[in-house]
Amino acid sequence: MILTTYLDESGTHAESPVLIMGGIVGRSEQWVDYDRKWARLCKKHVFECFHSKEVKDGDGEFKNWSVWSKQRLIRDLDKHQNKNSMFRFVTVVNKQEFQEHYKTGALPKKFQLDSVYGMCFRLSLAFTLELVER
Repeated sequence: MILTTYLDESGTHAESPVLIMGGIVGRSEQWVDYDRKWARLCKKHVFECFHSKEVKDGDGEFKNWSVWSKQRLIRDLDKHQNKNSMFRFVTVVNKQEFQEHYKTGALPKKFQLDSVYGMCFRLSLAFTLELVER
């Protein structure tokens, strides 16, 4: 069985207190169906590119959308992703805690620590593998 995971991150800018990485995992045949149904959702709700921040803030393509329209879109996207994937996940790394607990302390010579982005990716990968194993 071939599995594909798509990841997206948020919070990479310096002012953000957290780095978030979300993922969706599915079998190859699920992605074929996923893409076809995604295109239908885009047409139904009249948008080309989904950015949750734009939906939340009412920016870009989602400017002047009513709360009800945005809620309907999110409900339909949620149903779509639940039906057309194995699972979804979110990894959150608090940047201050990362600095305080991971970046400080004595290290073995020539040992290179992950960046906050690298740590978030590593946690996401480990979590994905654990869920696939289950």
